[in-house]
Amino acid sequence: MGFFLVVVYFLFLSVDVVFAGTFFVSISFPLIFLRCFACASVDHTDDMWGHLFYYAPFIAIFQFGWASTQIAHMALMSSLTQDKSQQTGLSGLRSVHIHCNLVT
Repeated sequence: MGFFLVVVYFLFLSVDVVFAGTFFVSISFPLIFLRCFACASVDHTDDMWGHLFYYAPFIAIFQFGWASTQIAHMALMSSLTQDKSQQTGLSGLRSVHIHCNLVT
């Protein structure tokens, strides 16, 4: 419930979507890679359901923040130029750079 209140606060109370996305990504990304301290039981066996309930909210928050940042980034192209061919060129350059970064 608290996560949804934060989302409503950031999205509907005039806070910039890029800031909200950056905030959610920067908060959730490190938590995805931390060890789940509450998941280990007393006999040091890992609890599968504990991992699921620990990591799932952080991954969902990260995905929400990443999508918010990408949508704002895509909207930037239409504000840079009104010409549709230039917007297509900018979108193509963005796609080329994304795919080149995935290779390396």
